[in-house]
Amino acid sequence: MFSTENLRFTFPENGITAVDRVSIEFEAGKIYALLGENGAGKSTLARLCTGHLQPDSGRILYNGAPLNLHSAADGIARGIVLTPQHPQLSTELTVWENLAIGLHTAKDIASNFLSPQKTQNAIAAALARYGITLPLTQKAETLDTAQLHWAAIGETLLKNPSVFFLDEPSASFSPQEITQLYGILRSCADRGACIIVVTHRIQEVLSFIDTVHILRNGKTVWHGSIDSTVNANLLLQEIFGSEQAEWTAVEAPPDTSPIQADTGIAAGSSNVDTPSYANTPQPDAASSAQSAAGLTVSHVAAVSSRGVRFSDFSIDIPHGKITGVVGIKKQGLELLEYLLVNTLKPDSGTIRFDGQPLTRIPRETYAYIPSKRMKNGIAGRHSIAENLYVRARASLYRFGIYSPAAVEAWKRSCSFDIPRSWKDSVLSLSGGMIQKLIFSRELDNPPPQLVICAEPYWGLDRKVQLALLQRLRHLAAAGATIIVLTSDVDAALETCDSIHVLYRGILTRFMERSAYNRAEVIAAMMQADKDE
Repeated sequence: MFSTENLRFTFPENGITAVDRVSIEFEAGKIYALLGENGAGKSTLARLCTGHLQPDSGRILYNGAPLNLHSAADGIARGIVLTPQHPQLSTELTVWENLAIGLHTAKDIASNFLSPQKTQNAIAAALARYGITLPLTQKAETLDTAQLHWAAIGETLLKNPSVFFLDEPSASFSPQEITQLYGILRSCADRGACIIVVTHRIQEVLSFIDTVHILRNGKTVWHGSIDSTVNANLLLQEIFGSEQAEWTAVEAPPDTSPIQADTGIAAGSSNVDTPSYANTPQPDAASSAQSAAGLTVSHVAAVSSRGVRFSDFSIDIPHGKITGVVGIKKQGLELLEYLLVNTLKPDSGTIRFDGQPLTRIPRETYAYIPSKRMKNGIAGRHSIAENLYVRARASLYRFGIYSPAAVEAWKRSCSFDIPRSWKDSVLSLSGGMIQKLIFSRELDNPPPQLVICAEPYWGLDRKVQLALLQRLRHLAAAGATIIVLTSDVDAALETCDSIHVLYRGILTRFMERSAYNRAEVIAAMMQADKDE
């Protein structure tokens, strides 16, 4: 149904060849996965196939005929649509207005286009066929991360695509939502659509995908159907080009090296391709740092713009450990994130770190890895260097004057290494590289005493996940206070020393690592437990 022949693309601004003579065939009625480490070329290939980028050479064929797409609009007109990794809805428009853009060709909606109420009803009815419910009359800026992804997926489904590319669609979803998503995709495939999912989530691939194509350094290196002979280790070996694989949980930091941007693994590791951390003993937090509460949230009352409410919320996060809060975004996870970084002020109660109000903590003291990386993690109009300086600014000035010498000295100590000028726009980086920039800025220079980390594994390949986890473990062993906020149960189980489950603004479960039970955590998130 859809194929590429020797497709090649080089970014003109930096000379990096992201897609190198890729030839892939996709059949109707199947769900495919594009796998590869960060920077392998997956998202670029998806953008080439949907008209967002134009190839330097090679061909795209649709039903056997050459296809020349000059824009994303050309792709949409042919039924070839991309749901991007970072949904780009206009914040000033309502949800239904965002979804209505480009739907003038949809017959059941176009006839109502001059009537806002009828258009809303038509969109709501179309989404309801997939079991998707969205607050259509609210502005897009009020949506949480999961709702934004559902809106982007819904927007694509409304265009009735025959070839459907999705870039990291399930990153912000709960287990229940992931099952719902792939149920929708399977129904589309059963009706004859061709579905291609860009993802790093290996277990999803093994559970829901028909066929896998793996990219490495812009080239296709492996493809095959998912059957009983394919397992996680095989896929990870092909992704990273390693004959030996130990992709198990990190139990402790083997060294103190910062994250490296070019490899995605810790500097000083004896084996870049196959980091082995599984046999390292668990650190004794009591011996490396006192476990007294560092971050204390006491009797906080707050309400978000979406109506999520905390009435009397309290939690203590100790020094020397990684504490997780697991839940669904709309149940209070995002509200807690914004309270902890002073984006939202509580109506009552206190939030303190080591006895000091959180508002008095210097920026260089704490690290913040936001769930909305592109919105809250970078300044898109500024350079790579300016985005990296945020936490180190106090050391880059002498007597209140910006010091070029101090900046150059700081650059030499910075672990973020990129094959381009620091003066380039931060938006010239790939999505994976932007995440590495955020991790390097927040966790390395200077080391933080408090870490607020939301959705640590989103959009990261397994190697970078392990490097991030290694760094968090090292910071905890050095006495840092670390809180991880996530809807990804598996990330929480691997990352955290203890877990709180958040439901409707209330902490309903607490588990130490020794008592972890994945099914119980998911049940508590969904309130499916018989005790609830």
